[in-house]
Amino acid sequence: MNSQQRRLVQKKCHHTRINKALLTSGLTALGLSGALLSAQPLAHANTTVNETSTSITSTSTSENSSSEVSSVSSSTRSEVKTDSPAVNDTEKSEPNAPTSQADQVSTAQDSEKESSTDKRSEADSSAAKTETSANKATTSQVKSTAEQAAVATDPAVSQQAATSSTADTSSAKVTAKKHGLQARAAESQVDSFEIGDARYTSADAVDVASYQSWMTQSDFNYLKSKGVKTVTVKLTENSNYTNPYAKSQLAMATKAGMNVAVYHFVRFNNQIKAKAEAAYMASVLKSLGLSKTMLIFADIESTETMQANINMGQALQAFWNILNQSGYKNHGVYVGPYYTYLNQVVGTVGKSKTWLAQYPYSPTKGGYYEQEWKKAGYGGWQFSSAAKLRGYSLDVSHSFNDLLTQFNSSNNQINGQYNINGSWYLFKNGKKQTGWQYLAGQKKTVYYNGSGQMLHGQKKIGGKWYLLDSTTGARKTGWQTSSKQKFYYNAQGQKQFGELQINGKWYLFDSSTGAMKIGWQHLAKGNRNVYYNAQGQMMYGEQRIGNKWYLLDSRTGAKKTGWQHLAKGNRTVYYNAQGQMMYGEQRIGNKWYLLDSRTGAKKTGWQHLAKGNRTVYYNAQGQMMYGEQRIGGKWYLLDSTTGARKTGWQHLAKGNRTVYYNAQGQMMYGEQKIGGKTYLFDKQTGALKVK
Repeated sequence: MNSQQRRLVQKKCHHTRINKALLTSGLTALGLSGALLSAQPLAHANTTVNETSTSITSTSTSENSSSEVSSVSSSTRSEVKTDSPAVNDTEKSEPNAPTSQADQVSTAQDSEKESSTDKRSEADSSAAKTETSANKATTSQVKSTAEQAAVATDPAVSQQAATSSTADTSSAKVTAKKHGLQARAAESQVDSFEIGDARYTSADAVDVASYQSWMTQSDFNYLKSKGVKTVTVKLTENSNYTNPYAKSQLAMATKAGMNVAVYHFVRFNNQIKAKAEAAYMASVLKSLGLSKTMLIFADIESTETMQANINMGQALQAFWNILNQSGYKNHGVYVGPYYTYLNQVVGTVGKSKTWLAQYPYSPTKGGYYEQEWKKAGYGGWQFSSAAKLRGYSLDVSHSFNDLLTQFNSSNNQINGQYNINGSWYLFKNGKKQTGWQYLAGQKKTVYYNGSGQMLHGQKKIGGKWYLLDSTTGARKTGWQTSSKQKFYYNAQGQKQFGELQINGKWYLFDSSTGAMKIGWQHLAKGNRNVYYNAQGQMMYGEQRIGNKWYLLDSRTGAKKTGWQHLAKGNRTVYYNAQGQMMYGEQRIGNKWYLLDSRTGAKKTGWQHLAKGNRTVYYNAQGQMMYGEQRIGGKWYLLDSTTGARKTGWQHLAKGNRTVYYNAQGQMMYGEQKIGGKTYLFDKQTGALKVK
């Protein structure tokens, strides 16, 4: 079915060495046992310049063949096409076929798996390949009388083929003239043409296998635009091979709006093998979620199916029975008109469900073979393997009824994920899905854009930012890191911004990028400055930050300034405008305070200051005192500028008196001996009295 895999199985081709006299006269009648046998199909093949000769894909001797005749000047080819790993003699692809790395690997695996399958002599293989690549007509003598008129095995054609063995030469000349016969060179090239060329039979369907892995979505879209209605995809072969590209090929065809069907390349020739191959195919159909109404073709052309003394009708029916039991009841047969057991296999489905393969040199639109196969009652006709798409060859077929053209939406109801040209798509009942989708089998939520493509990375959807795994497309939630920055996505996968409480902790995320913030931050709410640690968590209470102590509100996290009382150490401390704890002498609000050099605690009472080597006094509020001060029932004099405690003789403006302060700075009273002399001081004011 796939021309890129084809090989000649048996060179049982129809050719005629037509002498110059017959060519000149246009006669096509053949001499047989002294009588003339009318070769109507071949005469009709010459009714147009473009249909002089023909090539047929599936040939072997007829079940009733008995004698050989000279073949007419047309080529009937027998070709097997397979991409299964069970076959080792199909390495010859069409000249234009692309060779991808995947194809090379597949071919290597194919050869390795079953190297003993269906071998031919090297000489035959080489000759066959030469004939295939050149697409030329050759001459040989092998067909029986019944096979020579194989087109006529169908009632609609056989009646024409059996007109009369006594038809005279002049009658043949009239017929030749009537149909406009023209002589053609013995070696004719099979036409290659672009799909959609109106001069040729219309391509209603194409079939593909792993060798068409080069096809992209745009190729399928192009086929649709050129009138192709159906794509038949090779699914399986034997009981161990699945086309690795079938899933994506089905998806691309469906996405392009075309109908899809599948085929199985038959290797069985008995009921036991048939059942095994059917069971294998059913399992693949099920695994891909394909519709139970999917049209399934049995591709019958391998050498195994042409062996003598087999009953392919019974074997094929056993194949269908297993598929029926699995619910797949829509069947068709792909076969050539000269297949050995043609009637048997066609009998399992009927002509209307038979897809015939036969290639004229030039399959002109409305030409002879198109008309004859239609009259014969077949459902479809594969008429060329040389139709071109981007320079590559494709098999093309024409539908006579609705076998290859009827659109059954359920056939296109593929389900599941498909990778098409590097993008993932999700189909439900053949319809590609968009938007958020939960994939239960993989326990992930993913997003498909308007074209049905799965998205990856950071995407803005519906005004919200989401992070979709770069490989699986899974929507991410919770903490995520990118470019050394942290972000948070809620349970719905939405990126968070601003203040957010997570598991009892407050975090701040950039209002533009969503990046988690750390360090000092100003919050408009509450007009407060707060601090977030390296984990992005808001801090509270006393915190040592950058070698500085700060006090952060226990509820709001706001950085505190000014005087604060700390329970720890039961101390009063001071935080400057930047919130930093202060130490040592500090002038605050025009007052001097002394804050502990280690704890920052506000000091009170007598304190010795190294600066100025002075002793000063701080009241209960921690403020440095000046002038006369009564402290602990004693009067002291503190310097009006430095606050230093004074000693010795001092003159006080208040009361205009001279007083004396001892070494402890205390004012003295009464009689006092100072410097070896005795002085008398007022007992109340301390004023020095003069005797």
